[in-house]
Amino acid sequence: MKAGLFDNRFREDTTLYRDSETGLPLALGMWHLMKPRQDGMWRLVDPQGSETPLETRDTFAAYRTMLNAYEAWYHALPVKKVYFIGAAAEMLGKVKIGTSQDVPGRLRQLQTGSPEKLQILATVEGDASLEDHYHRRFRLQRRHGEWFVINRAILEEIEKLAAPAVHGAAL
Repeated sequence: MKAGLFDNRFREDTTLYRDSETGLPLALGMWHLMKPRQDGMWRLVDPQGSETPLETRDTFAAYRTMLNAYEAWYHALPVKKVYFIGAAAEMLGKVKIGTSQDVPGRLRQLQTGSPEKLQILATVEGDASLEDHYHRRFRLQRRHGEWFVINRAILEEIEKLAAPAVHGAAL
C-alpha cells in the first residue's frame, strides 16, 4: 500500500520551507516552488528538477498548482501488490505468494525457471506486511521459500480475491 499522500517519504531533508508572507509550504515531497527575483513569477520544480513557469505572482494559486501536480504524480506511482502465482492446470499444485509493483514482470521472471505454465491467480493491493500475514496464515502449507501447496483455504482466498476482477470485467 502507498504511504499517506502527504507524507515526506520522498524527501531526504524533511525541512519544510514556508513562504514568509502567507506561511504556505513551498515544498511538498520532491515538488517545490521557486520565485525568481527578475519577474516575480512562481515556477514549479518537479522531482526530476524541471522548472515550469506558472505565470502567476499569487502564492495561493502557485500552491494550488503544486498541490494538484503532486497529487497527480502521487496517484500515478506504482502500487505494490501481493500476488498469488501458480499453474492453472494444477490447481492442487503449488502457489507463490509474494509482493511486487510489477506483477506481470514478476510472472515473467518466475516463468523462466518453471516447467509449468504459470499465471497470475489473484492480486490484492498490499505490501510486505500483508504478504507476511498470508505467509503466517498458510504456514502449514509452506513448502519452500514463498511457495505453498494449494489447499481449500488458499483456493478460497484466491477465489475471493479474483472475484472482484472477474465481476468488474463483466460489467
